[in-house]
Amino acid sequence: MTSARLFRGVRLAAAQALVVAMLAGCAELSELPVTDGDAGADTTGAEPDFSHARVMELLHEGRVDQATTMLRTRLDAVPGDNSARQLLAQIESPPAELLGAASFEYEVQPGESLSVLAQRFLGNYRLFFALARYNEITNPSMLRAGRTIKIPSDYWDGPEPSREPLDREIRAREHLANGQPREAMRLYEDVDPDALGQDELALLGTAHRRWIARALNDGDYGDARARLARTRRQAPEDGSWEDWLTGMDKRAVAEPAYRAGLAQRKRDPVAAARSFKRALNADPGHARARNALSALRIDTVPELHRRAVILYRNQQLEEAIELWEQALSIDPDYQPAQGYLARADELRRRLETLE
Repeated sequence: MTSARLFRGVRLAAAQALVVAMLAGCAELSELPVTDGDAGADTTGAEPDFSHARVMELLHEGRVDQATTMLRTRLDAVPGDNSARQLLAQIESPPAELLGAASFEYEVQPGESLSVLAQRFLGNYRLFFALARYNEITNPSMLRAGRTIKIPSDYWDGPEPSREPLDREIRAREHLANGQPREAMRLYEDVDPDALGQDELALLGTAHRRWIARALNDGDYGDARARLARTRRQAPEDGSWEDWLTGMDKRAVAEPAYRAGLAQRKRDPVAAARSFKRALNADPGHARARNALSALRIDTVPELHRRAVILYRNQQLEEAIELWEQALSIDPDYQPAQGYLARADELRRRLETLE
């Protein structure tokens, strides 16, 4: 036997021994614990910010418990908010004490709402819910023409205020309550937002926010971005819309990335993980993307690791390394794959040295 052939035989034997030794060492790693990534992450959504307009909308829809909770929370935080205190009084005080016992009957006409009637007969449209309770109406939005209601006769004896801004606000609120944000926005097309009062400005902001959210929810992301751009051009100069506009900007990036991840997770879990991470980079509070990534880590990573171990033990080193790299691209903290991949990389390096 020549010295060259003898050397090749010794090198092959050494390589085989090295593989066996490395496989034996990796068997110890299979006992490492499996981590679940973000499985324990908190996904509780934050409560919406308080606004008087939102409370009035809830009352208009008859959602009294939710409105009461918001008002009490507000008054705990800001005891001096008299508008919130007056709204809570409409919910909790006997209506006859608020409006007086004496009354006359009135037949509701087409186009009239409790807000319109409260403004006309009580001098303040915000008293619509007290007027609803005065008539045992649980859902003010369901008032229909032709119904006969009681109107307090001693509460208001002043002249009817100017109606133009009031009618606009009332109609806008009713459009929002009926799920028509675009119609509410049209009422303000010729109005400078900076000339509006606080309540109407918040109302207009709510209409824009729901208009944008509708496009996002429908998956029409190009239209959503166009609506965002339009809203930014029409936003008030005081910056009061900036926080929720920034949130919508994040959603406009995160939502399509999240939906792409949903479409990819069966055929290409690595691409799905990238999409979910892109959604979370845009909007760290995107709970659905966080939950989807966590589920992908729990369901997919251990399976990739299991298949890689089988390949590795069959001495298919490159294929095993590729699967571990995929697993760790989805969950960089998955310890079993970390350990095996480190051993596999070391084995590959030593084999290359022997060649």
